[in-house]
Amino acid sequence: MNRKLCIGTGWCAFKDGHSNARKTSKRMYEPEWFRTWTAYHEKQLDICKWIYYVSDCEVLPNVSNELTNTEVIYSAGNHGLNVHSHDAHASMLVPATYAYCNEMNFIYIEQDCLVKGLDSAIKWASDKDLCYGYGKWSLSLGWAEQCFIWVRYEYIPMFVYLCMKSNIMNVDVHRKVIPEPMFHGLFKNIVTPWPFGVGRKRPIGFNDDIVYAQQLTDNELNEFLK
Repeated sequence: MNRKLCIGTGWCAFKDGHSNARKTSKRMYEPEWFRTWTAYHEKQLDICKWIYYVSDCEVLPNVSNELTNTEVIYSAGNHGLNVHSHDAHASMLVPATYAYCNEMNFIYIEQDCLVKGLDSAIKWASDKDLCYGYGKWSLSLGWAEQCFIWVRYEYIPMFVYLCMKSNIMNVDVHRKVIPEPMFHGLFKNIVTPWPFGVGRKRPIGFNDDIVYAQQLTDNELNEFLK
């Protein structure tokens, strides 16, 4: 069955930009980035549904009427010290649930991630339950690269259930509990890792047919967008 596609992402931005400001372009945390990010991915696809989960944060995105097939969902409030982990996974689980209720496959792309060759990546993943970056593309041992995730419609209920059961939304990152290895622990027996990179690793193969990367510098961002 040729199912429709739902793409989900989150938005969380503060005036100082990303916590890794030395490496990450501040442009990806300015209100207009919302539209640039969408346009970059939208031009690679046929019509799909876009779900944005917006955190309670200092800088809100510019939600334009020009954006079609789009739903914007706002967090009900700050979740204390765990806001980053909570909303990062809420931005994944809320659109995943929407996708399942509407019989759609699901893609999650983080706010600071761009994917070149998105249509080809989806075709490659179409017969697989779950895909994300791992192994060669892991930042460290056991690290799931969560910036670009595919979940096939039939697997969405188990995906949401395992995430919710694990309480991954509320891990205390200030106590050095890192969600990415925890996430891989949930899905290590089902995931099919993407056969391309790079996530947070470098270098970025800009000439590759398919490549995804996050925490982009200004120069890397310009290379993606040119």
